[in-house]
Amino acid sequence: MAHLSGYVVDGIKFVGWSTVTTLGSYYWAAITYPMLMVIFTVIVLFKHYIANSNFEIRNRCKVNLLAFSPMFLFAVLVILFRLAGFESSTAITMLAATIFFLFVMLLQTNGNIFWASLRLKLLMSVPTHKNINTLDEILGNIEKLRITEALKASNGMQRNTAKLRSVSLSTLNKKIAKYENVPKTFSDLASSTR
Repeated sequence: MAHLSGYVVDGIKFVGWSTVTTLGSYYWAAITYPMLMVIFTVIVLFKHYIANSNFEIRNRCKVNLLAFSPMFLFAVLVILFRLAGFESSTAITMLAATIFFLFVMLLQTNGNIFWASLRLKLLMSVPTHKNINTLDEILGNIEKLRITEALKASNGMQRNTAKLRSVSLSTLNKKIAKYENVPKTFSDLASSTR
């Protein structure tokens, strides 16, 4: 009864260090349903990301799209390779994509996804700063980046930014006033991301 008695997968063959399934007569019909569900999921997440003004819903949709995208990409690539006549397998790529998906979902569940992405941006930004001579200048640039990224994550809403950074609104406003080139309004934020 495995694989519907050869209708979906007829068997396997070894290609180098990997195994590839031999397609059965109804393989493409069977693969259509999961692909349609994947496409439907991506459309629903994207629709809710665009349509909602709620910060929490938009943020969760964005994170889910990020987590889901490698799995979707690898599945589409394998199907395209198979349609082109190549013998391709998802043995390693889907495993890596699934681990990425679970890692991002775990970070989101713990509430650490914003901080993980911010740490990565901070690590990437420090070597690119030019004409910085002191530690205070480096720390100031890092603080400006943290404020700007928190403003982006909260769509420019300072109350949500303060909550995300675990500071009071007055403290956030003082820090925005202290540093130059930090967007103060949503329109400033939108023009700085272009």
